[in-house]
Amino acid sequence: MKPVLHRLACAAFLAAAPVAAGAATLGVFTHDYGNGTSGTAGVDDYTPNGSYTTLEADHAFFNNDSNANNVFAFDSFDLSSLSGATIESIDFTLEFNGANTAPDGEQWYFDIYGSDPSTYTDNRWQVLPDDGDPIDVLTFTLDASTDTGGIDAFSHILNTMELAFGFEEATASNPDWLSVYSASITVYGSPEVVPLPATGVLLLGALAWLGWRRRDGASPADGSGAVA
Repeated sequence: MKPVLHRLACAAFLAAAPVAAGAATLGVFTHDYGNGTSGTAGVDDYTPNGSYTTLEADHAFFNNDSNANNVFAFDSFDLSSLSGATIESIDFTLEFNGANTAPDGEQWYFDIYGSDPSTYTDNRWQVLPDDGDPIDVLTFTLDASTDTGGIDAFSHILNTMELAFGFEEATASNPDWLSVYSASITVYGSPEVVPLPATGVLLLGALAWLGWRRRDGASPADGSGAVA
């Protein structure tokens, strides 16, 4: 009986042990901006002289119509559908235009927010480039290695399962505008590991026991065990 119990115990252990999958694409999330599309950006309009946003056919248009500064716009990706998975990295892609229009020296900043909303120092941030193309594209990766020098944006995403980002134009210059067409992220990592249900463990154990019984009761191939 001991060999049978040993086999059953081994089968149950192997069936119950979760098997982790390799890194994979966990999800792709996209916000397309403009009238009638998803992911409409919000604007915190607390400057006194006319910063505002409008939704055009295929983009969100951020603008101050005077020499005001501090134009802000915000959006976020909800990652709660990936709860339980292990997120290893996130690729971010932003399509926009009008970030740095010469000669007025306007300068748009893009931030992935960290845990302290009162300062930019823990954000993953950079100045939006302008290469003169009709639509500029910014791409970068967020992972544990980008949380350095006081930045905690990636760890904050993992803690909250939300990627919050925003735009800021903080120069006091001529009318400053930014068109944002889309933002998208691709999330990579390991899916949630789901252990085999108890019924599956029992089934494998029973199959292992039946296999042992069949082998134990079979006659040797050379017939030496046959009864004369």
